[in-house]
Amino acid sequence: MRRLILIFIFLLFANVSLFCYAYAYQYNPPTSSYKVENLKTIDQPYNITWGFVEKAITKGGRAEVLEAEKNKISGIIQVVLKDSTSFFLDDLLDCGQGEANMKFKVYPKEIVFEIKLNSVSNTQTLVSINLKNVRGGWQGHNSAYAYLLDDNLDAKCISKGEYENKLWKNIQNQIAYLKYEEEKKKREEEEQYHKKALEEQRKKQEEERQRQEQERRQKTEEEKKAMELEWKKAGFNSDEMNRWMNGGFNLSAAKFLKSKCPKGPGSLEDFFYKNPYDFEGKCYRFRGTNIQTISKTQALFEGSRLSLIDFAPESTPNLFYEGYVKGIGVFKYTAVRGDLQIVPHFKAIRLPKNKSGNK
Repeated sequence: MRRLILIFIFLLFANVSLFCYAYAYQYNPPTSSYKVENLKTIDQPYNITWGFVEKAITKGGRAEVLEAEKNKISGIIQVVLKDSTSFFLDDLLDCGQGEANMKFKVYPKEIVFEIKLNSVSNTQTLVSINLKNVRGGWQGHNSAYAYLLDDNLDAKCISKGEYENKLWKNIQNQIAYLKYEEEKKKREEEEQYHKKALEEQRKKQEEERQRQEQERRQKTEEEKKAMELEWKKAGFNSDEMNRWMNGGFNLSAAKFLKSKCPKGPGSLEDFFYKNPYDFEGKCYRFRGTNIQTISKTQALFEGSRLSLIDFAPESTPNLFYEGYVKGIGVFKYTAVRGDLQIVPHFKAIRLPKNKSGNK
């Protein structure tokens, strides 16, 4: 039994010696150099830039943000990153190597970055980011082993620029989005401005149209009243005036023809609806083409209705006639097929040259 106890004690001391030997190490500081962009001028006011930086404080590589101490008045933000899983802080820093039974990377448990903001002008802010210190003790690892290092190790760490680059990229993305939103808002405002200007233009055009329409109506009303007064002075009441005007006669023609047309003026509708015998004694404005000359002074004219017109003592027009006629009866003739045809018979009336019948 005593022999067994001695063997156990021997093995225990042997294992302790091996454990200590395995973790006895030599530290080598970093020898590499990295391009790190620590300072940038942001073309935005201080308050906006501060908001950008706050949103840009994200995970550094695969490390987590343990805390972020902010002081907006002094313009300083301290960001503490912690390796919460397995050996990820060495993505951000190079803290050299250790060597025991083999080489391994040295890295801290926590990193502190300090971000400073300084207002340059109303439109520019200077931003800097620097590795301030490391804390929380030290660890080491390689592909095979994890090493428990002395927390008082005086290691030297330099930033690889990964966290700084992510910060700048995040800020630039926010600036790009802000510019996009500003341009979008500007476009919307311009569209609203043009839309409003177009509405104003349409409104003014409509007001101008209504004004012109009002003036036209007023002018028409005044002309109508003046015309009614003129016709009244000439001996025509309102009903007679309307009948003569609807027949295509102006006042001069109406005054000349009133005594010659005992039944007054006819209308264009008569040519479509009236019986040939209903035209006698009425005066009409006629327009038609000569389709058959009957005699030197008579011819059949095709206008709104086939009619015979007597131009005596003058000769009948060879092709076309436009003027005034008076119904004097009907004209009967036998068509080529042997049918009896009855058409209105008119007498052409020539107005004096100073009494033109045009409206």
